[in-house]
Amino acid sequence: MFFGKGFGDLPDSLKFLRPLAFTGVIGPNIPTESTVSSYVTNEETGETEREVERIPTTLTWAFTVQYSLQYLQAFVKDIGLGAPLNRMVFVVEFPLETCLNLDCEGKTTGFVNPGITWVGKSMQWGIAAQIPINERTGSHVGVFGLVHFFLDDMFPKSIGRPIFP
Repeated sequence: MFFGKGFGDLPDSLKFLRPLAFTGVIGPNIPTESTVSSYVTNEETGETEREVERIPTTLTWAFTVQYSLQYLQAFVKDIGLGAPLNRMVFVVEFPLETCLNLDCEGKTTGFVNPGITWVGKSMQWGIAAQIPINERTGSHVGVFGLVHFFLDDMFPKSIGRPIFP
């Protein structure tokens, strides 16, 4: 289930919170197989051994907090930001997953991903840090990027048209 809430309907006394938005998702991840097998060679004996790993059912729950400078400039108050800042969105993502059965039952993994995205007419790009929330998730901070092309805006007279008119 996906959900979201923008705050464009706030009163004038809170107008600088109007560019704020929350989005999220919650849903189960039910494996189609209960186990996965792999073969490992024992370095001491040279024999190949079969290892079987059980796959748990998990619950994905994630949410974001976003603040759009483009919305601020266009609908709240033009504060004089020029390109490229006037198309930036500050984002903090919280992608989390909780194990529902097996040995990991009740344990949660996930990240806090603070970042920034630039949104244009036919593409967007962004960069974010990836910070583990606990030792089960990891111990190192990472960085990831995003490049997204809006093909329907890039090619509106061909692939940007409806499939069934």
